[in-house]
Amino acid sequence: MVAAPARFILALIVVLLLSNQPASPQVPPDPKTLFGDAQRALVAHDYPQAEIGFRKYLEMDPRSAAGYSNLGVVYMRLARYDSAIEAFHKAKALAPGLPELDLNLGLAYYHEEEFVKAIPAFERVIHLKPEDSQARYLLGVSYFMSGDYAHAVTALEPLSGAEQQNLDFLCELGIAYGKLKRTGDSARAFRQMLHVGGDTAQMHLLLGAADLDLDRIPDAQTELEKAAALDPRLPFEHYNLGVLYERQAKLERASAEFKQEIRLAPDEPWSYESLGTIDLQLGDAAGALEMFRRAVSINPKLPNSLDGVGEALMREGQPGKALPYFQQAAQLEPDSAKVHFQLGQAYEKTGQHQKAQAEIAEAGRLQTTARKSFEDTMAGKFRAPTADP
Repeated sequence: MVAAPARFILALIVVLLLSNQPASPQVPPDPKTLFGDAQRALVAHDYPQAEIGFRKYLEMDPRSAAGYSNLGVVYMRLARYDSAIEAFHKAKALAPGLPELDLNLGLAYYHEEEFVKAIPAFERVIHLKPEDSQARYLLGVSYFMSGDYAHAVTALEPLSGAEQQNLDFLCELGIAYGKLKRTGDSARAFRQMLHVGGDTAQMHLLLGAADLDLDRIPDAQTELEKAAALDPRLPFEHYNLGVLYERQAKLERASAEFKQEIRLAPDEPWSYESLGTIDLQLGDAAGALEMFRRAVSINPKLPNSLDGVGEALMREGQPGKALPYFQQAAQLEPDSAKVHFQLGQAYEKTGQHQKAQAEIAEAGRLQTTARKSFEDTMAGKFRAPTADP
């Protein structure tokens, strides 16, 4: 019979021998299985798991357009539009001829409110699929949001028959017609809006906002005040009333409307930005700084608010702190003469004379270009349509 210590030693030897056995080789995951699992997670709205799956799949197959495309869709669902844009560009480099990729790329830029960058993507979709009404609508809205009303009308008009019940469409088309001085077409679009929407607060708000955009101040006031009487808690109603009163130089009434909008919608940046602008007009740099900073805290990509922070800091004698705000504003709105001029002033105040001269020269160039563009618009001249890719 083996003594207890010996049994213990024998057991220990067995454990040690087993622990020194080579581990079973790990079987690498099958790429098709990885892709399928990630796709199922995407369909099930499990976006974090889908992201992990597609990223692992792309580590094994870095030249998969489908992998990057699906990863881009995941990022779109997560509202991570910068990452989506990067993924779609990688997919396009591998499979440049797919209209679905251009549609998704355009949508990502659209959600980022980079409408000028969205336009070429939607144009490529229309070039390959002229019947794609979604791409055509988004193209028209992107032109509209970029201030190119002639091309907005060209893109949107073919959809008029199918969109006669779409209030957003009618509003955008009516405003675009108005900007082009096609008053009869504009009035017809707005009449159709009233026919579809009826005598509601929402309808009067839409019509008032459209009239305000076209600088029809008396009509805008009538419609917006009707909307407020019917429903004083309607989103963006008080904001538009604030813009109206500001244009009429009724700054106290405008401030009251913007403050009311903030009470109703504290997470929207626009009223803070507008209050900051009024504070600057009234010489209250400290108040303006607070409002612009609150707007930027909600949306850090607002060029007017970033510029406003910079201007308020300049007025408080802090050009060094103002510089990064002007720089960010110039990156987001490179065609703004005002931003470049103020950036030049900040450089000058901080002793960077060469940079100051370059920015002020750029401001002058942009001002000349804008004046020429305005003169061409008044003369009925518009740029030629973008060439097909």
